[in-house]
Amino acid sequence: MKRLFRKQFLAGIAAAAMAVLTLASCSNGPDLGAYIPGDATGVMSVDLDKLWDKADLSNIEQLSFAKLGLQELRSEDPQVAAIIDGILKDPRSTGLDLKGDLVAYAIPDRENGIRGGFLITMHKRAKFEEFLEKMADVKSSKVTFSDLKGFRVAKFGNYGPTVVFNNKLAMMFTDEMDYESLLEMKHKESLGANKHFRNYWKNRSEISMWLSFDKVFKMAELQGADIEEIMAETGMGQDYWDAVKESAMTANLTFEKGVIRVKTEVQGISNKVYDTYGQEFNDDIVKYLPEQTLACVTVGYNFNQIVSILQKQKDSKSTIDEVVFADKTVGDLIKAFGGSFALSLSDIVKTEQGGLMPLLTLSADLEDAETIRAALAEAGLEEANGIFTIPDEFTLGTEIYIAIGKKAAVVTNSKATAQQFGKGGYKKAIDAVAKKAKEGNYVYANLDLGQYPAAVTDLIPSNISSLLAQYLDRTEIYETGKKSGNWDIYIKDTKQNSLLATLHFIDDHLVELGNLTGSMGGGEECPVYEEEYYVDEEGDWEYDD
Repeated sequence: MKRLFRKQFLAGIAAAAMAVLTLASCSNGPDLGAYIPGDATGVMSVDLDKLWDKADLSNIEQLSFAKLGLQELRSEDPQVAAIIDGILKDPRSTGLDLKGDLVAYAIPDRENGIRGGFLITMHKRAKFEEFLEKMADVKSSKVTFSDLKGFRVAKFGNYGPTVVFNNKLAMMFTDEMDYESLLEMKHKESLGANKHFRNYWKNRSEISMWLSFDKVFKMAELQGADIEEIMAETGMGQDYWDAVKESAMTANLTFEKGVIRVKTEVQGISNKVYDTYGQEFNDDIVKYLPEQTLACVTVGYNFNQIVSILQKQKDSKSTIDEVVFADKTVGDLIKAFGGSFALSLSDIVKTEQGGLMPLLTLSADLEDAETIRAALAEAGLEEANGIFTIPDEFTLGTEIYIAIGKKAAVVTNSKATAQQFGKGGYKKAIDAVAKKAKEGNYVYANLDLGQYPAAVTDLIPSNISSLLAQYLDRTEIYETGKKSGNWDIYIKDTKQNSLLATLHFIDDHLVELGNLTGSMGGGEECPVYEEEYYVDEEGDWEYDD
């Protein structure tokens, strides 16, 4: 039977794949950081050499969507097709070194919002000039060349960015960039002089990002944000904000077998900030979580440090020291908790009213159980068999149960879980995810919709839930060091690296993805299918004319 999919969808996928081929620069080339202004807010780099190998781009036409996309280009725009074919055969055919890194950066600007540029390592300048002339011809435009401070400047008649290049690299800018001043910039004025950026550049991976918190705040101020007002509202004070502002964050995206991984690190952040969440996690509270979980979060806070910081702030001191319940201050109530928390979503059920209700359990360790118990009694809650109950006054479909022990407590809308707390928690081996949560500062979510209750999946269109269930497995966020962590997205295919697996998944499900994009954006004037394709006896997609 003939199989259909949307022509525009294929063209879009092919265009995206071809766009990936243009992201590049050279690891062993010039000091690219010396050409990035020091006031850049963020930088992104892409190591195409690694991505090229992981995506197996030299054999890209083995994928149906790429094969059809190239066929479409060859029939409709032979000039562009010839350029792309040349890149596939030789990544340096444009004159640029397209098997290295692309570097892109952004700078806050009061008038224009964001300005910035791209840096790409040069392979052969003469060949690159020829490439620019070809691109101008494709767009029925004209390119003019001039010389400036040892660089060549290329400007197109009616499209495209300004391109500045020499024998080492090419630079492209937004229209607002003052590239003449950039060419005269001293190294100490560049981002290459920033020690955090240099560390980022040394440890970058397949796709990497560097973000300066200091520049983010400056950008917010340019857009009219009142930083002093924000500090006052948070109550953390100038010292706290200064400690954050002087830091930067890096994120490195890698495609490994069965997992898409983002490695993050905060550079230069003061321990004044870290000490508030650097509490050692009390893993004993994990045993109070239900044995199975759809999602869970564990975290440890240093409440003594937090209270100390708040007491030093003018705007929060009165609140922290105010007497509220049972002759205890807010600070006393905060310190009554040990600082370790574990939250679990164990199930999602239907209520009597027909709505959906998540079954949630929050467990926490305690330093002063009597203070918490007295505060609950002062609030008018009654205790029975060691469990305080908050009635369903807002008709949410559930009561809230609070069980207090000597060293721990749980808050849950599952009465069975609250009763299990009184029995010492769950005696059986708890879910493997909850065991991993014992490490502290951990987030888990089950992304496999096939394991969710029908009450949830019935709300999701079957074509979407089917695709997601075949592709995604779970996600986890966890610490790898004092100021670093990973965000992992696990997929079902564990036999090959996740980038190649994703490309193959797209290729294997073109019809479903075409239907999905059509159902979201199609209409009488934009039909889901404009052309018909089918799979021949050899398994290739063919156009039915």
